[in-house]
Amino acid sequence: MASLICKLWQIAWDMWDHRNEVLCKQNNRAKDINMADLDKAFRSLYSRAAAKLQRTLDRYLVLRSLRQVLSLPREFKLEWVKAAIVVFKHKNMRYDMEQRDLANMRRRMHCWLKGRSF
Repeated sequence: MASLICKLWQIAWDMWDHRNEVLCKQNNRAKDINMADLDKAFRSLYSRAAAKLQRTLDRYLVLRSLRQVLSLPREFKLEWVKAAIVVFKHKNMRYDMEQRDLANMRRRMHCWLKGRSF
């Protein structure tokens, strides 16, 4: 009787162990897929940042090499992406404002040359 109880406990333990193994593999697999997508998007954003931020105050984002940054933890990469998105958003807003100001200056110069008031 004792051997039967031990056998039942062993079966229950094996089932529990198998369940945990399956769950962990699925979670790790999902994380691996997610990390692959994150790394792909990260590489694209990093190359864009490296090309456009070399001469700005925001170049701190690309002081480390791509290889160094890719080796950092996932949380760091997510924060880097958030910071880069904010930088690009502000850079686009500044560009739009500069273009609007330039168009306004051109209009005023055109009116001045034609002898009209603003």
